[in-house]
Order: sequence, then structure tokens, then C-alpha cells
Amino acid sequence: MATDRQYLHQLLDEVPESELWRVRLALCPPDDEPVTDQEAAALLRAEEEVRSGRVVSHEDVLKEFGLA
Repeated sequence: MATDRQYLHQLLDEVPESELWRVRLALCPPDDEPVTDQEAAALLRAEEEVRSGRVVSHEDVLKEFGLA
């Protein structure tokens, strides 16, 4: 029977290259710094912009920078 480490390596090998960022993100340590008042206000503004439809699609950003 494979060890836990071998099993995890096998699972990782099955993850598509384009999805490896998700694994990396899941394994990152949590951010333990408190959110400042300024950051909290910025997050609220961003959420309001999304709710009101003031957004730019990922595709449009790529086009703007000549990446699509």
C-alpha cells in the first residue's frame, strides 16, 4: 500500500497544469494579519461596485493589455 506522501503525489500528478494554482492556494497558510479600517472600507466599495455592475471582464482586461 502506498504511503500518504506517495498517495498525495499521485493526486497532485492528476491535477491539470491549469488548475495547479488552486492547489497552491489551498496549501498557503492563512493570512493572519488583521484587516485595517482602510482595507475594510475598500472591500465594501469593491463589493458595491460589483453589485451595481461596475466591473470589467477578465477577457476585456486581457484585451486591454494585448494578452488576448
